[in-house]
Amino acid sequence: MNWKHSILLFYAIYFLFSNPSYGGEFIFSCVNDEKTFATTYLVDNSREIIIHKTSKNLRNNQNYYPDRYQNIILWNYPIVLTMSRSGPKKDIINFKVFNFEIETYSQSGHYTTEEQKPDSQWFECVSSY
Repeated sequence: MNWKHSILLFYAIYFLFSNPSYGGEFIFSCVNDEKTFATTYLVDNSREIIIHKTSKNLRNNQNYYPDRYQNIILWNYPIVLTMSRSGPKKDIINFKVFNFEIETYSQSGHYTTEEQKPDSQWFECVSSY
């Protein structure tokens, strides 16, 4: 192997293993497009886990600490889909579509006991390692 191949191999290995998106944990901090709600997630790409750590209503500064594992229905990194249930009777089904490549996620809530259109939100995010 000549020196050019050695340098190329070094940089290939360096970039592969130094990029945290290929493995390990990072924080995914997001705010919705109306700038009224913020969320923070702990993402573990190597174990395929997302934990909803905090939320904050930016209108009234109310903090929430759900510390809840997300129910993963598809892990095709950088795209990950989750599903959860909420509401007093767990009658709202929520879907989230995370895109870690462009640092966004969208959320939609679907009502099962009321004749109501689904509610959706768009979030822009920042990853920190």
